[in-house]
Amino acid sequence: MYFNIRNHLASDPVNPNAPVYFRFYDPRVLLDMVSALNIQKLSQFYSGIGSFYVPLTFQMQLPASSSIATEELGKRASSPTRFIKLALENVPDLAQHNSNQSFKVNPNEYQMFIHLLNQRSVLNLAVALFQAYDEQFPAYNYVDAAQLAYQNASKYRFTTQNEMTVLADCFLWLGHNFPENSPDAALLLNDPQSQGLQHLYAWLQSIKTAAPLAIDGRSHLREAGRRQ
Repeated sequence: MYFNIRNHLASDPVNPNAPVYFRFYDPRVLLDMVSALNIQKLSQFYSGIGSFYVPLTFQMQLPASSSIATEELGKRASSPTRFIKLALENVPDLAQHNSNQSFKVNPNEYQMFIHLLNQRSVLNLAVALFQAYDEQFPAYNYVDAAQLAYQNASKYRFTTQNEMTVLADCFLWLGHNFPENSPDAALLLNDPQSQGLQHLYAWLQSIKTAAPLAIDGRSHLREAGRRQ
């Protein structure tokens, strides 16, 4: 039985004539498939498989039809771990009618995968901020800061994870009006010759060590988060 399932899961490449990497074993990919793929492809994938059980985490992107809440950021993992069951119920097995068709993702489905990946990137950044500061800020502030970083990254040509982290850190400490309320940081961000990331990181460290400014920036973001 194990080898039958393994061979089935390994036989669904996007292009049957070329090798691809399909991380079906990744719980995040399994959940994304439920939201991104049509029922014919899901039936083809689930053929011969009753259900999958996926552990719930804060970063999980549950289908819109789900009424289950994921773990909250800042909340210690429950024991035992919560799982969600993924299964196709009351749906005819369409795989037998599509056995000769390749498992090919269409452009709309691909865009949905990208959308879900981008959403998860924001949540991953929020988790990284929380791990750095723990309960120093309210949990929703980490999500706010991560969202602001991704929304504004293109303005400063930021694309790497380090750049996103530093930018999110600035929004976390200085609030939603950053960098308008921080002229020195604005100069660093907008000057292509300034090696902005290194200088911005050093500038932020100086802000963090200035207790009055840090407290003011922290409360500013907290109040802005409450108004949303």
